[in-house]
Amino acid sequence: MSGPAAISDHVSLKGPTWPSNKQESSPTTTTAGASPQKPTSSRQRRWFNVVLFVFFAAWMACRACCLFPSSLHHQHHHHPWLLQAGLGPRRPADSATIPNQVHFVKLLQNPGSQEELSFHFTEFLSVYAAWHHWRPRALYLHTNAVEATVAGARDGLSGKWTKLLLQIPNLTVLRVQAPSEADNGVQITSLEHKTEFVAVEAVREMGGVFMGFDVYALRDVRRFRRGSKTFVARAWEDDAIAHDFFMSSKGSPALSQWADMLAQTYAAGSLSPSDVALGGPWTDSLHSGASPSSSIEIMDSSAFVSDKQNMSTSFELFRARDTHHAPRPRSHRPTGRHNHHHHHYGSAGIDWSRTYLLQVGRPHEAKWTGASLEFVTPRHLLERRSEFARVMYPVTRALQKKGLIRLIPE
Repeated sequence: MSGPAAISDHVSLKGPTWPSNKQESSPTTTTAGASPQKPTSSRQRRWFNVVLFVFFAAWMACRACCLFPSSLHHQHHHHPWLLQAGLGPRRPADSATIPNQVHFVKLLQNPGSQEELSFHFTEFLSVYAAWHHWRPRALYLHTNAVEATVAGARDGLSGKWTKLLLQIPNLTVLRVQAPSEADNGVQITSLEHKTEFVAVEAVREMGGVFMGFDVYALRDVRRFRRGSKTFVARAWEDDAIAHDFFMSSKGSPALSQWADMLAQTYAAGSLSPSDVALGGPWTDSLHSGASPSSSIEIMDSSAFVSDKQNMSTSFELFRARDTHHAPRPRSHRPTGRHNHHHHHYGSAGIDWSRTYLLQVGRPHEAKWTGASLEFVTPRHLLERRSEFARVMYPVTRALQKKGLIRLIPE
């Protein structure tokens, strides 16, 4: 093929500029003392330009992926706090016995009520504290609210704290059907009782941690999740097990037995259906060492502090302190269940260095400070007016830095 034809081919591919002088491009032109050059095939030139073009396109595509990763854009769109939180690289896969995911349950009498799907500040604080300290791979809000009600809540129709709660990173709303009848034929009418059924079944099916909105994380519970036990709960009165906080692997024998007995022994008049289900043979097997007790771990009263069992604890938690000299709570990371070093006793007489979770009965109601009744508000926490405010200060400070709460002058 002649030289001009080859030049025309390269121009159509927008390749490099080739010599246009006929003598220079002539295949028979030689330089003094040099051997004659062989003619260059136009097909070879075309293939060279095709390869060059493909290489350039691939290089540009790689640059685009590095500079604008679609996964980050997608996460930022759904979770506006993700970048503010400074999560950094994704953590390696969790190989713990109990998965790092948290379940909350919110059931409504009227699934279409925008007002019922409303959360107090203290409930938002509970969910956010779990995310702050544990960085779970997922948080699940199980509710029977209809899709339109949830959408309205995301838009702020159910209040500020509900909207912020639904924006917490990795939180997913799962719609459930509230149970109406137990396996023994007894009707379930109480929302609290229905909540227990949903919570037990959710953790049995998926694994993870269930906690009520009155439970507050103070530090990571990975020490319990990564142990050899497949079911972890907290102690209650008379050596019983509480139903408002527990963690379990998916389908653990202990939780499966709990779920089965809950459905078979339900009594509508009981304060808690789990109190009946967890009594008798189940509790006897726990203390006798029989199965499934070998897979159970019970958190003691120092690991899980609750004011429901002791009213004096509630008073000490919220008794007003001198806010001008209130020390900031120190961050303790116990290496085991019992941390015998660096004890940090608060004014309530509790060694907070050994405490993983704190439960406050009806936290949205006014608390007695010793002089007056006072609600738990952002101001109460930011000014560290009580022992509760001080142990929650790491979470409060994080919320303040993100601009989600602020101290408004009175």
